[in-house]
Amino acid sequence: ARGKEGDKDQGTVQSPLVPLKPDSVFKGRIYFDNLSNVELGALLSALDLPEGCCHKLGLGKSLGLGSVQLKNNLTLIDRGQRYQSLFSEEGNWNTSETHQVDMAPFKKAFSDEIIKKLELTVKDVWDSDRLTQLRAMLTYDQKRISSAKWLEETRYMEIQAEKDGKKSPFN
Repeated sequence: ARGKEGDKDQGTVQSPLVPLKPDSVFKGRIYFDNLSNVELGALLSALDLPEGCCHKLGLGKSLGLGSVQLKNNLTLIDRGQRYQSLFSEEGNWNTSETHQVDMAPFKKAFSDEIIKKLELTVKDVWDSDRLTQLRAMLTYDQKRISSAKWLEETRYMEIQAEKDGKKSPFN
């Protein structure tokens, strides 16, 4: 990052850490149009991670901070049916929404397409070498990340001023 001219620490990035309370809830929607089953499967696969995995956002990812669990629902709208009538049979606005559509067939279509294109020998794309490694990085286990062993193994490295009586080249 670059500071203003005359700043002493032009190479230093200072981002304030503003943590959210645990179990904070946000709601949002993603609208899409004209996606094939494979394309919709790709979108759903990115949003709906395997069991026990969380998305990682913000700072402190290596420490387990920024772990976010998305809960997804898929609602499809039949555009042709939507504009055939103004009201539904119940007397409400006709939205032609199909609530709680099963995401599995779309995700499977995407997985099968990737397996076919990359000529993989796995049944699910998440069983491939790359995504197995990604799954390991995205796995969130509260007990494990609270243990003293895990905290020691994942702490940021420290540069020591002297080691065995020798000065560190980083000072």
